[in-house]
Amino acid sequence: MYRRSFVLVPGAGGNAGYWQRVEPLIQEAGFHSVAVSLPNWPGATFADHADAIVAATGEPDEVTLVAQSMGAFSAPLTCDRLPVSELLLLNAMIPSPGETAGEWWSNTGQAEAVRSNDLREGRDPDAGFDPQIHFFHDLPPDVLALLLSSEDAEPPASLFDTAFPLPRWPGVRTTVLAGRGDRFFP
Repeated sequence: MYRRSFVLVPGAGGNAGYWQRVEPLIQEAGFHSVAVSLPNWPGATFADHADAIVAATGEPDEVTLVAQSMGAFSAPLTCDRLPVSELLLLNAMIPSPGETAGEWWSNTGQAEAVRSNDLREGRDPDAGFDPQIHFFHDLPPDVLALLLSSEDAEPPASLFDTAFPLPRWPGVRTTVLAGRGDRFFP
């Protein structure tokens, strides 16, 4: 029996729980889905993340690979190892060949964009990063409680020092979705 699978890759925290509201919708539509937890041990690399994605995927006939935020550094590394027909990037850190995640911030002007957005929306731009303000501000209380109770790890420094190893973007149809109200990648 033909099986199409949506493989859901989280961002830097590596927490599959970020997909808790999406997975049931995919399954109700008649597709298989798997939310991947990414390893964030000291020294972890995007190759380790790619290995985790491949291991969690199983053996579907076709994959729609969905990557959020820093997941865009590891998801493309699986496109030659899985039957990926589509790569969907959500509010993603899209790397250039050879770029590290640490370089990405300054290369894209992310800090200046957040500062300008904070000023425009009346927040103190010097208050520093707060996940409650920048990530979770629009979640219902029950979803926030469930998410905060699940495992989330700080990404290891090694991820920010690891260069994106592909010489070019994979030859897979890629769609990029950027949320209008995203406070961290405005």
